[in-house]
Amino acid sequence: MFQSDALAPKFARSPLTNVICQLRFSPILSIDAKEPVAFQEKIREQFPLYTVRKEQTPPRMVNVGPQVKMEPNPPMNNYCFASADGKCQLSLTKNYIAFTTSAYTGWEDFAKMFDLA
Repeated sequence: MFQSDALAPKFARSPLTNVICQLRFSPILSIDAKEPVAFQEKIREQFPLYTVRKEQTPPRMVNVGPQVKMEPNPPMNNYCFASADGKCQLSLTKNYIAFTTSAYTGWEDFAKMFDLA
């Protein structure tokens, strides 16, 4: 099933169909203010495919006197960068960056790709 390495297993055929690592941070407003051109230039060789999606975030609760009211949040830009084969994807928003792969072979390979971001 996998080749053993002294540090970590390396999967020939991974039992995992999708692996994701997401790092959340306080909002960086400059990410939403303009498209992340400099970011794309740094990762374009490994992630040449680009799309942008509008993500609807959950509503927030606001106190209105003694009552609580739900208010919608505005949609958030999700900048998506994918590998040529579509098996790896980086997603960047003002609140998080995430790396997803459907071709997981082991932590070292996964971390190398995520480190590009």
